[in-house]
Amino acid sequence: MTEDDDLEVLRATGAGRECDGGACSQAADGSAPCIRGLRVPVASVVATVADGMTADELVAAYPDLEREDVADALHYAADALRERARRRSLTSSRARATSGAAGRRCTRCGRQPGPRGR
Repeated sequence: MTEDDDLEVLRATGAGRECDGGACSQAADGSAPCIRGLRVPVASVVATVADGMTADELVAAYPDLEREDVADALHYAADALRERARRRSLTSSRARATSGAAGRRCTRCGRQPGPRGR
């Protein structure tokens, strides 16, 4: 998937919506989902947690964040991944349902096979 596809998945999972407690919404410039209108991208929070930083350490590093914001970011990312997997599943099932070589597409890159059926 391309970066545009990833952003589309995030939009489809609720970018721009207010979450209970905190908020995960599209940045003002439309570039990436951010926490509560702050300029703290959801991806940065998730990556920092993945690197081993605790929610308390994140809140200390970003005083405008609350513990609930960290949880909201993680839930938002999980929802986006579930939606992305669902879309991939739908796309691959449609490709399998299409009969003939003209309708077949590579599951990895989405291109149609070449003249020798590759």
